[in-house]
Amino acid sequence: MKFTIPANAPAKPFHKHWQFCVGSGHAAMAMRTDYCEQLKQIHDELGIERVRFHGIFSDDMHTYDTMSTVMPMPGSEQVPFYENSFRLPGLVYDNVLKAGMKPFVELSFMPSPSARHAAPFTGNHALPRRRMRHSGRRIFRNLSVFC
Repeated sequence: MKFTIPANAPAKPFHKHWQFCVGSGHAAMAMRTDYCEQLKQIHDELGIERVRFHGIFSDDMHTYDTMSTVMPMPGSEQVPFYENSFRLPGLVYDNVLKAGMKPFVELSFMPSPSARHAAPFTGNHALPRRRMRHSGRRIFRNLSVFC
């Protein structure tokens, strides 16, 4: 089979859609030095603009902690203590920005204390518990102030 392209054929721009965004794993990976170096390398050498990852609200990012997650001991789940913190998500986003990239933000996997059915290590896709619905609103309100 032979293909011939005439020299006077109309040219069309070639859009490199793959340069827009690259998928990654879990948000916590962006706290690793080797990961951040690789982000910078793919940005500088390949022109990738954004990185997308999941788990920015996962339990290991500590965006919503209760007494039982801070001090896991008998009876701690009865103590009415909670804390919202965006220190680790802030560190993740700072590392992405320092690599010259922009985060493609995915809001997924709510913290276990807020989930109706907690599923460790698989992400919490469940709806919030009825009594905990306010915690989801609080997290997003605090996130908007953080950003």
